Amino acid sequence: MNLHGKTLLIPDDLIHTKKDRSFLEKLNQEKVEFLLLSQKKFYADWKNQLPFLREDQFYSTTKAALQYICSSKKTAKVSYLGSNKIKQEILNYGVEIDFSKPDYVLIGRKSVIDEHEIAAVLSEVEFGAKLICLDSRRVQSVDGEVSFGADSLARMIAYACLQKFYSFGIESKAFQKCVLSFVKKSRKDVIRLCNSMGKEILMCSQLGLTSVFVSEGKEIDLTQDRENNYPNYLVDTLDGIFK
Repeated sequence: MNLHGKTLLIPDDLIHTKKDRSFLEKLNQEKVEFLLLSQKKFYADWKNQLPFLREDQFYSTTKAALQYICSSKKTAKVSYLGSNKIKQEILNYGVEIDFSKPDYVLIGRKSVIDEHEIAAVLSEVEFGAKLICLDSRRVQSVDGEVSFGADSLARMIAYACLQKFYSFGIESKAFQKCVLSFVKKSRKDVIRLCNSMGKEILMCSQLGLTSVFVSEGKEIDLTQDRENNYPNYLVDTLDGIFK
């Protein structure tokens, strides 16, 4: 695959092992542009594992949501439901946090969310705040136990308030459009790596992006009816990108 002049978009769900981390380091050494995408972690989390990773090589769903918010309203105020890392990213971006009358509420996930916090978000939405979900998972692991995900939480709040919510999870088109704006590249020069044959491949097809499905040893049934939403390339491991 010719990677000259291309930018690789790589979900961090594909980075599990030392070999995967070495793949990113090889991209760096060979001066292949890439952007690590995440809805679970923040730059500081990955910097500890990838010392060579620059901040401009990492892009989170929180950053995408803040980019969207600031492009819509420069003086926007936000509140959030989730971990303190979301708070830190908001502050780093220079957006004001306001729990009294925010313009937007960012929905993430943390270990414990009590009824009072959910009630506060309900009140904020009823007073006009728009809901933005930062994670596309409906079910996720919290402290080692299976629990409802941020997407399910956002849906519940939206349903209770008779409002819609904006998804900026890693599988959403809204997130991908922010990514494209961030990398400032023509779509023909962007390659999106995918680790599922579902929404990610469909999104790439709809946005006109080159898609590469990394199977990681999983068996893929290519005879299944997918309405022609197939990846442009299929590789077994990340190293297959260089072949």
